[in-house]
Amino acid sequence: MGEKNFELWKLEWDAQSRYVYFLMAAAGACIAFAIQRTIGNSLHWQLLIWGGAVLCWSVSFVAGCANRILNRRALNTVFQQWRIRAGEDPVSGTDETLQQEQLRKIKAELPGRARWLERWSDWQQYTLAAGAILFVLWHVLEMVTLNGG
Repeated sequence: MGEKNFELWKLEWDAQSRYVYFLMAAAGACIAFAIQRTIGNSLHWQLLIWGGAVLCWSVSFVAGCANRILNRRALNTVFQQWRIRAGEDPVSGTDETLQQEQLRKIKAELPGRARWLERWSDWQQYTLAAGAILFVLWHVLEMVTLNGG
């Protein structure tokens, strides 16, 4: 990988990381806000909708954690490939046959890993949005209930 390509890859990696952490922070803030909004409330059926929102935000946070774990594993895989190509891998060393075998195994695993990474990324975004929709629905129902509807 050329120096320019590496810099672009690093910029993309950093931007992706910041975005995931931003969504995780948003999910955490939503959970805290939702809990604060129900302090002193008595139990009633509308809290099921509120609970659905908190559950969605919790799933979003966990999906962000899973995303970061899979990203870290992907980065380790890239480094492993570099070590293999440089002849620094303890298993294959400088044996080209073993190097090619290891690289072939890694290449075969990448599509599955990429799919899981994409799924966790999607779950993080979708459940954050679903939580927001449920919370707004809960809030509207609370307003209707308070106004005698």
